[in-house]
Amino acid sequence: MECPNEDIVDKVVEHLSNETSNQVGSYVWSYLNTKRRSTKPSTMELQRILKKEHISQRFDLDPRRFSRFYEVGYFDAENNYGGHIDSSVIFSPKGYLPREVVFNFTVHLFGKSLNILELGARAEGLEQLNNDLFGVDGYISNPNGHVFREKKFRSHNEKINQMKVLYLRKGDFVENQVSASMYMRMFGDDIKYCAFEQDNFFNKMKEYLELDKALPKLAKEMSYKKSRNVMLAEVRRTLPTLCGLPLQLTVDAALSSHVEYKAKLNLVDLLHQRPDADAFLESKPSASVFAASSLALVAAGVKSGMRSASTLHSATSISGEVQLKNGKTFIAKINLPDDDATLVHIERKVARIENNRLNPVQPSGGEDHRYCTSSTSGKVTGLKMCAEVKNQYPELKAAITVEKVDPLLKTYQFVIERDSSSGHQKLLMSADTPGSKVNRKMEANFEVAIPQKKIKIGVTTPFKKISVEGNLEERKRMEDYAAKLNLNVDDRRHYDLDGAFKIGMQDGRKKYTVTAKTAAGSAQTADLMTELQYSGRKPSPYASIDFHLDKVFEKPIIFKTLLNLAAPHYQSKLEYSGPKFNGKLEAEATHKALLDVKGSVKGEYQIGNEPKHMLNIGAEQTFTKQGRNHNLKHAANVESSSLGKFSYQIYSKHEGNEMKNALEVDFGGRKSALHVDINRNANDVYTGVATAKCDRLRLNHKANVVYQNKFPLQFQLKVDAETPTMKGLHAGVEYVMKSDPKWKFDGKARLAYPGKEFTASKHIDETEAGKYKMTTNIQWDRNGKVDINSDVVFRPKENEYTVESVARVAGVAEPFHLKKHVRYHGDNYK
Repeated sequence: MECPNEDIVDKVVEHLSNETSNQVGSYVWSYLNTKRRSTKPSTMELQRILKKEHISQRFDLDPRRFSRFYEVGYFDAENNYGGHIDSSVIFSPKGYLPREVVFNFTVHLFGKSLNILELGARAEGLEQLNNDLFGVDGYISNPNGHVFREKKFRSHNEKINQMKVLYLRKGDFVENQVSASMYMRMFGDDIKYCAFEQDNFFNKMKEYLELDKALPKLAKEMSYKKSRNVMLAEVRRTLPTLCGLPLQLTVDAALSSHVEYKAKLNLVDLLHQRPDADAFLESKPSASVFAASSLALVAAGVKSGMRSASTLHSATSISGEVQLKNGKTFIAKINLPDDDATLVHIERKVARIENNRLNPVQPSGGEDHRYCTSSTSGKVTGLKMCAEVKNQYPELKAAITVEKVDPLLKTYQFVIERDSSSGHQKLLMSADTPGSKVNRKMEANFEVAIPQKKIKIGVTTPFKKISVEGNLEERKRMEDYAAKLNLNVDDRRHYDLDGAFKIGMQDGRKKYTVTAKTAAGSAQTADLMTELQYSGRKPSPYASIDFHLDKVFEKPIIFKTLLNLAAPHYQSKLEYSGPKFNGKLEAEATHKALLDVKGSVKGEYQIGNEPKHMLNIGAEQTFTKQGRNHNLKHAANVESSSLGKFSYQIYSKHEGNEMKNALEVDFGGRKSALHVDINRNANDVYTGVATAKCDRLRLNHKANVVYQNKFPLQFQLKVDAETPTMKGLHAGVEYVMKSDPKWKFDGKARLAYPGKEFTASKHIDETEAGKYKMTTNIQWDRNGKVDINSDVVFRPKENEYTVESVARVAGVAEPFHLKKHVRYHGDNYK
């Protein structure tokens, strides 16, 4: 790279006058004319030369088709600060899409230019890809035309077809090749670079766009394993102090992650309910974040200070599988890891830096807390969740774990078995933990064979086993039957029942109903009512079993199961009520749009006369957008008999010039809320009202904020705040800068709280070029005041700086006279 001079610029201008490519000419012309008007300090010599040149404009400068150079920025030469953003958009003569885009942001401070951020991207082959996707016969714009062209087009001249084949076989030609690269630099150092090159890119893309090609790929077993170690931050800063010793600040942060998964998603066979289909997913993600910071004074190479290091670790395992056997049995499994799972583990350590050595700070006092879900819930689910905190100042350890109560628990299994053929109907719904130490099997079975006039009903729970079998006698074909049934309870108690079996329809679903009771005068009594509803038709599959048995025990036995997959509302339910146990589990979900969802999980159970335990989880999110206006609501709630009640809500509403934002949290009846309301007024003045309330910390704060930022000409920020115990808190800073034609500056700041007030103001007037009158007033109480009048010379171009001040302090009879003069010339200061 050469520094610009008149000879080089003359050659460039001469070549530009003879340039025949509009792409090259438009970019060079825009670059030269932009640099001629630029305020960038590093191009001052180039500006001087270009202002002597006459560069004729004879190129088409349409930015949609031709290469251009852009620059926007501000630089204050007198105060020696500013910033610039420049970018280049490069087109190729062979294409109509940008070939390369570059963005560069530079800040000018203290006589130096700092390259803060540089982004660049380059791509080739996008034109053909765009034509294939959105052209006349594009894959997306005209699918039928695309298929016709792809499959049917052949020239009538066989010679042309042969030449096309030979052309494609040329060693230097690759059809549909796409290459792209991207880079990011900060402060001139490369932070990120990535690139790829792909032959036949569109054909390979279609394999993922077309379901008939993408789904078979997912049906094959896939595995993936990757580890990543990233240095997030590495900062070293040395700052001067009043004591004369440098203060060294260091910040280090690193991330280590590992992802391992294995999957087979045979969605085609599952969706088509083919006789045998399966899918499984196994994922083992883990991550660890380390962050350390230190602050130390350095004397003769010896450091003394403090260092803090924190670690966050998370490791989980997720595994599940789905099977469809013989087109009749659907099995879903959730597999649990062999060991306890650590969802989050946090640890913080603090050490002293003494003579360049780390000496751990000995913890003192502190408390240990451990919270776990109840032992009863552990019996029911086989798991318990625990949160543990060890706070021994300044050290801290915290962890959230999921631990096994049942050591043999390996799997949660859900089974739905259906058979519908030749008058035979069967529906079985089951939830179980096979192989576990505790029996958790919940199963309902309904089976009827019309030709054989047989019926069978079964309910199995950890507490009771009930079966009903019997014969049917037709009273009205395919609608009404008399039933003779035998009821067996726990293989010990038997009842003979008389009743009816009816077949009907409800809401488009098949409905089977059984009602029966013991004959009058029997020594033992029992009443039975069972209802089954089923529909396997798409898109609204539905299945439910409702079983009631009364007068056998001191409490009725009720067993209900339900599965409803009718979009957009989905439901599932499992309920049991009996002498020794009552339990219920319900799940609902509604999905109306991508960001409009609502769902809940509700569960409760009671063992014998023990207190009832419950867990309710709910979540809701809605989002609407129209133009720049939006309305977002995100809410979730958890209620547990062992952990209490917790809920939060986030909402944001933007309408016109008003915006309302809020975060509300409720934990155990103690509420916390943060509300921020913002209005945009004339002249870009923003007013905001922020309120913060917290019952636990007894906070009830309010702040009114006024903000305006028209840097560098005008700025204001005012904050008025109040608390339950303090009123009249104020913090504000504002300034106005004008140039009409001489430079003028007015600024003031004010801090106030009950009984105290601090004010500062500054007024500067330019008397002549480089000379200023400055008045500074500072007051902190009625008798505490400082007034400073100064004459200032500020001429950066001549490297001359002078401040001559007279300061009057309240209570001091004589004023203070201060003078500081610096002038730099050559290698000498004066």
